[in-house]
Amino acid sequence: RITLLTGAAAATGLEHFPYTDRIIAYNPKQDRGDLRQMRFLKDAGLDAPEMCLVVDRSFRSAVLAAATGASVRSGF
Repeated sequence: RITLLTGAAAATGLEHFPYTDRIIAYNPKQDRGDLRQMRFLKDAGLDAPEMCLVVDRSFRSAVLAAATGASVRSGF
């Protein structure tokens, strides 16, 4: 299974992207703060993925990737 965690605007554009099984929209302005981000991941129902690829160069993205519990993380 391939799950894509992306911003709300990108999620709309990727709605019919054929290579993903699930798209989870994330709004960083709404989910500010470490505890809210952890709660967001829990509420999104993300089980620990095998791999997490980070394509956004930001500290927030790195924290979210680490919080997923993926055994392999790659990217920025």
